[in-house]
Amino acid sequence: MQKVSYLTPKQIREVLDIAPTVRDQLVIELVSRTGLTRLELVSLDVSDIDFEKRFLRAKGKFGRERLLPLPSDTLTRLHVYIGSRKAGKLIRSQKSKGTSGISAKEINSIITKAGRAAGYQAASGKGLNSYVLRYSFVINSLKAGMSVATIRYIVGKNTLRKALDLIPEKDLSGIQADYEEHIGGVVPYG
Repeated sequence: MQKVSYLTPKQIREVLDIAPTVRDQLVIELVSRTGLTRLELVSLDVSDIDFEKRFLRAKGKFGRERLLPLPSDTLTRLHVYIGSRKAGKLIRSQKSKGTSGISAKEINSIITKAGRAAGYQAASGKGLNSYVLRYSFVINSLKAGMSVATIRYIVGKNTLRKALDLIPEKDLSGIQADYEEHIGGVVPYG
């Protein structure tokens, strides 16, 4: 079992591919591609998805709402999962019959089981969890060139700060070159 602080896009794909149901894949995909918290995912209703504008309306702590962009392949999977439903919880629980939504505990269970099946666990030695996927979103977004301002809007400053602390020193080796490229000659002194 490989211990990880975050997953690379390839590792996320391995976890997604091993998840047994579309629902489980969506849980993993929504957290790892949008940085949603468990609370936000539990709170999502079908009506919170705007398929035309390709956004998701997330409700977080203290009722704070954010609009999060959704990739087209995630929207396609959501459309298949939702089917003809127009209302109700977006992600349904499989533990109870009917329309009740998924619980935070179920979310971590889905992530842990898929992670274990793919051979990954959190660096703490416990199962993979939503925090690892949120940190993966931050780190992978930074590596792909997304602005810090956009990432901060999506996940908040505390998650951004914690995720930055997880980046190994070897991944920071390009900082000097990046600085020189973007700032080095912009403001000449003297």
